[in-house]
Amino acid sequence: MVTKHALEKAAGVQLIERVCPLAATAVGTAVIHEAEHLLSLLDAAQSSVT
Repeated sequence: MVTKHALEKAAGVQLIERVCPLAATAVGTAVIHEAEHLLSLLDAAQSSVT
């Protein structure tokens, strides 16, 4: 399992503002949007195969 700290270390940027409550940074928000897009593409690919 990949942790948020491992993702931040690998990317070299802070993804989460560690305040109360936690919040995504601008870069973190962009990563979330890209991940959602990739998941959408994966769903579409799986649907086309079945």
